[in-house]
Amino acid sequence: MDGVRQFFSSELGYIVMLFALFIVPRVLQRWRLPSAVTALGLGAAAGMGFGLFAEDPTIHFLATLGIVALFLFAGLEADTSLLRREARIVLQHLALRLLLLAGATFACLYLLGLSARPSLLVALALLTPSTGFILDSLDKFGLSDSERRSVKSKAIATEMLALVILFFTLQSASAVRLVLASVALVTMVLVLPLLFRTFARWVAPYAPKSEFAFLLMMAILAAYGTRKLGVYYLVGAFLVGLLARRFREMLPGAAAEESCAGP
Repeated sequence: MDGVRQFFSSELGYIVMLFALFIVPRVLQRWRLPSAVTALGLGAAAGMGFGLFAEDPTIHFLATLGIVALFLFAGLEADTSLLRREARIVLQHLALRLLLLAGATFACLYLLGLSARPSLLVALALLTPSTGFILDSLDKFGLSDSERRSVKSKAIATEMLALVILFFTLQSASAVRLVLASVALVTMVLVLPLLFRTFARWVAPYAPKSEFAFLLMMAILAAYGTRKLGVYYLVGAFLVGLLARRFREMLPGAAAEESCAGP
């Protein structure tokens, strides 16, 4: 086993790992296995089953990039007009999610003996589905167009609700921290559209096909910013995707490369 761990710590081992993650899930799609779920299973088998890549900084960095990309795509898929059209159904779904979240939080309070904030975080972790995984696997479910729209809108609305709750839960340790973090987040929301406009006007016309790389770099910077605020990377990445959706007409290369990177 030590020899296996040593092999997977080498450059060739990383190449084998990347090959498995990129190729094996696609091969298994012929049996209608969602690629995101297969990739998760491979990672769990490598880490928990064989103890590979434990405390590996390279894997940690690649995992961070993967989270950023996943939530950037989820933000880009967040169609607010679709959410408005299905507002009644979405609100009913969110009300049910809140009830389930409250029930799980109280269960953690009384069964596990945790305090309120840790209980809510555990409930969020257990009950929040991965929107990125759902969107990546949506084509494999055999749904009609209306069913796809319904699943998509509910998944994105659930993700947005969970991120809002996550932000306030993590920052609620003190009123000062909550206010400062909220001001920083609002500042990010105001500054990002200005950066998108500046890039679209002054850079994109002279740097063809650089739009998607720009969005990815913005997502990484925003993810790092929200991480420094005490919130996880995914908040900043999702926020960039959500705000960038308004500029898809100004940044056509981003939409084209996003579709190529999708399932």
